[in-house]
Amino acid sequence: MNVLLRRLMVVTIAAAVLAVCAPTAGAVTVQCRGGSNACTARVSLTGGVNEPVVIQLSDTDLRLVSVRPNRPALRGAYSLTHQRLRAGGSEFVARLNAVQSIGRRSFLTFRFRAREGGSTRVVRCRGGSNSCTARVSLAGGASNEPVVIQLTDDDLRLLSVRPNRPALRGAYSITRQRLRQGGSEYALRLDAVQSIRRGSFLIFRFGIRVFG
Repeated sequence: MNVLLRRLMVVTIAAAVLAVCAPTAGAVTVQCRGGSNACTARVSLTGGVNEPVVIQLSDTDLRLVSVRPNRPALRGAYSLTHQRLRAGGSEFVARLNAVQSIGRRSFLTFRFRAREGGSTRVVRCRGGSNSCTARVSLAGGASNEPVVIQLTDDDLRLLSVRPNRPALRGAYSITRQRLRQGGSEYALRLDAVQSIRRGSFLIFRFGIRVFG
């Protein structure tokens, strides 16, 4: 009998812990306003909060750089825990707690920015709905530079990438390649040695993917 009671107590305590720690079914979902380099989101604190918050980011390469209340008096009246990125970096999730006495028009401002690299280089792909070609300069090198190629159709896929001179092979690298904006843009990160001279570039060829 004592063994059975002990087991019931363990189960009861475990259930209580899970009830406290488990996230609520509902979550506050907020859109982050901005572009591929930065975005800003506002999360209300009015009336207190005790639930998960999901911020839908404007790009998968953004990272949180600051969180601040719109009024200094709100400092210490809230807490953020369990912060993480999910869904391939397209969402930022956190657990937000705030006191119930917080008045109206009170909110937190979340600021996100691209973690590395400078401003995004935007290149247009020349062609039509079936194919297009884009040239990305390598002159002077690049250091984890974000590049966005604007495609001529949202049904195109990358077919090939090649330098305009064979001697450039091994002098550059491309990472984080992905389609975005519903397939209308092709984004990547570019690295290239600084000694690359003028008139050097990469040729990106895009076309409709054929299923055999």
